[in-house]
Amino acid sequence: MPDMTWSYCYNVEDAPGRGTGRASSGTLSCFLDGGINANTTVVAQGYWTSFIQSYNPNTYKYANAAIWQAYYKSQRQRIVFEVGGRTLMQNITKTVKDRCDYFNTIAS
Repeated sequence: MPDMTWSYCYNVEDAPGRGTGRASSGTLSCFLDGGINANTTVVAQGYWTSFIQSYNPNTYKYANAAIWQAYYKSQRQRIVFEVGGRTLMQNITKTVKDRCDYFNTIAS
């Protein structure tokens, strides 16, 4: 097992449901063939199966997906899964860190 951690943000939404208060109403259908997030499934599966096979999400990842950098205290980053299967690395802000710290305290 690796002594590393990887962090992610799932920032995928269903555009037709946005702003209606029912954003999840069409979420499942947006992953169908031809849906706006059909490529997201392929990209996410690539990372997950790569990690299962090699303990590294990048070894067998989808070719056009971003390199998923490990999370370190000195460099707090996460991968962001965007609409349409796009991925990017993002620095974790102090606000996000504070939220995580809070949830950690109430979960203990």
